[in-house]
Amino acid sequence: MRIVVTGGTGQLGKAFASLAHLYTGQMFILGSRDMDVTIERQVIDVFNQILPDVVIHAGAYTAVDAAETAQDEAFRLICLVPVTLLLLV
Repeated sequence: MRIVVTGGTGQLGKAFASLAHLYTGQMFILGSRDMDVTIERQVIDVFNQILPDVVIHAGAYTAVDAAETAQDEAFRLICLVPVTLLLLV
């Protein structure tokens, strides 16, 4: 089974990376430099290459204070990206 973990450079993504050696299948830990989850074409291209069976979305909007002024961006990352990932798997 192929598992993609987004947010690979964040706290949760790093936790998955530290456990990846225990998994007998293939686990791909992706940071934003590997795949920008806000760019649908990029997600499609990466998913077409990896063909994941499971996606664990560990990416997060971490600029909490900025979320008040950048509400559209925060909404997109928190609400719309997970739906897009779900539809593309």
